[in-house]
Amino acid sequence: GDLMSTETDKEGNKTIKFRGHPKWHFDRRESDQHQPTAPSSLSACSLIYDEIQQADRALDEVREPGLCRYWYGLPFIDRWRGFRVQICQSRRDNDAPVSSVNCYLRKGDFKFPRVMCDFVAIRAAVWQYATGGKGWGQPGKDQWEGVQTGCTPDLQLEKEADISDSPPARFLEKLHYYGESNASGHVVCDERHWVRHPVLVLERWDPTNINQMHLDAVGAFIALAVAGLSPFETQFLAIDKQPPGPFIDFWQGMLPSHPPVFIGTRPSPATQRFYQGKLCFSRLVHGAHGGVGLMNLDWQTHLADRVLLRGNSRSEFHPAGDGHSNLCESAIMHAFRTHVLTALNVSTSQRDTNSSSTVEALDKRRPGQLSNTTTMADEFLRQQWQWPPRRERRILWLSRRPYSQVVDKVGNEAELLASLRQSLDKAAATDSRLSGWQIKDYNPGEAHTFTEQVLTATSADILMGVHGAGLTHCLYMRTGSALIELFGGNRGRENRHFDTLCSMVGQRRWEMDVGSLERVAPEGVWEKVRQAIEQLDALE
Repeated sequence: GDLMSTETDKEGNKTIKFRGHPKWHFDRRESDQHQPTAPSSLSACSLIYDEIQQADRALDEVREPGLCRYWYGLPFIDRWRGFRVQICQSRRDNDAPVSSVNCYLRKGDFKFPRVMCDFVAIRAAVWQYATGGKGWGQPGKDQWEGVQTGCTPDLQLEKEADISDSPPARFLEKLHYYGESNASGHVVCDERHWVRHPVLVLERWDPTNINQMHLDAVGAFIALAVAGLSPFETQFLAIDKQPPGPFIDFWQGMLPSHPPVFIGTRPSPATQRFYQGKLCFSRLVHGAHGGVGLMNLDWQTHLADRVLLRGNSRSEFHPAGDGHSNLCESAIMHAFRTHVLTALNVSTSQRDTNSSSTVEALDKRRPGQLSNTTTMADEFLRQQWQWPPRRERRILWLSRRPYSQVVDKVGNEAELLASLRQSLDKAAATDSRLSGWQIKDYNPGEAHTFTEQVLTATSADILMGVHGAGLTHCLYMRTGSALIELFGGNRGRENRHFDTLCSMVGQRRWEMDVGSLERVAPEGVWEKVRQAIEQLDALE
């Protein structure tokens, strides 16, 4: 059936609905005024920025080193905001909206800058080009027929290198070629085709991979903070020509007021007007690609090599892998974790259908209400759901069995888990610190929603598994929890995905290179489990 429908109320106001959810709303009273103007952009809300600022203050009060704050905290956002370049702006006209293109260039922390752009009053004209995430190459004219603005973009920036080969850069290149202003100097669009709310645009890399999804998600979170967009006003638009993927509920929870839109390889009834170039946007923000964001592996290598972590010398730097870390925590990642847990209404004790709505829950977090010695996520979860409840302690084994294409999986998994449970029971008989612990075998590939996966992760005290995307779940465990990461002979100095991620949110981490994964010796793994339990017990 048709994915889009129109409803008219008693006053003549029309609402476009997508699968039953309001998508674009048009008010008859506004159109009756016969004003050919764009709806004013909704007032920017700095909610995300405030959340990051609060986490930044909390970490600063527990004496997180200044360099850590500079690279991972609020100054990271401020550097984005500080390099704002106006590409163009149309002349002011009483009967037309002011069209503008503004870009944020992040310089100084990479060998080449990163770009994200903010467009006001533009018209998308058959926007068909999308990379699908891979094989970036130069777009052809047959792939993208351009975007119309009310001003002529001028990309003559300081240096040619200021625009790197990234999706927003190519977006600007297309504006340069096809974005010439029309004769009247402003965008002309039928009133009923204006999209009144802000829209966040991303090109996702791999929507089926939970780690790659988080690269995009954290990038979107940062884009909202930099552009000052409210998550309760903004709609998500993916232009990568890929299927929605298994994590739709993440985008629905993060931006709850409007359903996410995924531009596929063929127009659907819901996206037909977009392909026809009829839609005009009051505000459209193109976020930076996730691969250039906070979780980027190259950045972590760059930081370590330049000896910027906690004042350690080059010879002293190492991702410890023994329950300790000399890496930095991140106010941005603490705030992101808190926001996701809250937005998804995740309760770690039970599914509480009577808990506050997302809006109410987020509104409860005001500056000054959080403890100075705990992270935002832990404090909020304690207040909202009395977390963690008194319960058995849980070790979550992350199985890779469902993924037939994955090579790095344990061949004797059943034997390994049985041996670990036996060792745990035997040790608990003589050591009270080891009593009350259970090992749960968890397969995230069994069609679980993102919310269900996060709910499972929050119930774990220790997450254990082979190096792979699934270990990203460690992000949602409480601060001070532990990750035990197994490598199958592929441990390298630059393989720092999860030691940096764990450190960003205050987790502890153990690692072990087991050699061949065909048969993993249970004795060595048990020793890491025992160490993790004993250290966590000492922190209680």
